[in-house]
Amino acid sequence: MENKFKTLENLEEEMGRLREEIEKKKKEAETLNKELPPANKEEIISEALKEHIEKYLPETLGEKYKITEEEEKTHIEKLEPEEHDRQISMLLEIVKEKGVINTFKIAKELSAHLQDDFHKALIHYLNYD
Repeated sequence: MENKFKTLENLEEEMGRLREEIEKKKKEAETLNKELPPANKEEIISEALKEHIEKYLPETLGEKYKITEEEEKTHIEKLEPEEHDRQISMLLEIVKEKGVINTFKIAKELSAHLQDDFHKALIHYLNYD
């Protein structure tokens, strides 16, 4: 079993691990079912994403990959006054720049509804992009 507290040093490493976790779960599910319908794929991605965020807490990020409080506040300020759909798009852009863990840390400061919508948008991004 992988060490829960292993450091993530950069965005590529985080996204690579997350995609590996998703593929592993998809393969496990495919051994049980011959074909996975899209809803099951999204459920698998959602589960892998939740486990990834629990496994790699912000404290486990390498120094170069951590987001500062100032950066976090700046992102939150940019997101709060924006229209809902624009906020989701901006969060996805932050994922591309700062990674999943840092972006969920930012999203926690927003409404629960926006967090849920972001989670769904990220599942879609990981499944189709």
